[in-house]
Amino acid sequence: MNVLANPQFGTVQFQRAVLAYTWSENAHEFRLTPWGRSGGAIPAARAFLTSVNEERGHFWSPCAAACRGAAPYATGTDSGYSVFEHTERGIRSELWVYVALDAPIKFTVAQKCETNRAGPAGFSATGYAEWVLGDTADPKSSMHVITEIDPNSGALFARIPL
Repeated sequence: MNVLANPQFGTVQFQRAVLAYTWSENAHEFRLTPWGRSGGAIPAARAFLTSVNEERGHFWSPCAAACRGAAPYATGTDSGYSVFEHTERGIRSELWVYVALDAPIKFTVAQKCETNRAGPAGFSATGYAEWVLGDTADPKSSMHVITEIDPNSGALFARIPL
């Protein structure tokens, strides 16, 4: 497990390749993504999927827990970051996760995506998150989450109206 945090924001990343639980200000009261009842992150709550051929349905995740591919996974952690590496169907992906030192921002960056194949790979990537925005993963509150993309910055915002 790797805790990546600054005084106002943080996330917990698990070595078993789960993109994990994130909070703002207070890890219990202001959860952004869910924390499982068994004391761990919910694997399907936050993930990135990679696809090499959408027509044939070949897809997997650079992090094993979300949508495991057939090939082995590697996870590395150090002070300040976690990195997830995976090669599937000739496409090597490297996903880095870190938190800004002085702002409530979590970065999940596809650092590398390379292929050893000749010609175009037909590659695409998709990310998703299950929002909590409170102290519990109550389905009654999650159905009220509103998301929107800022047209100027491209940032995704999620909120529950007051």
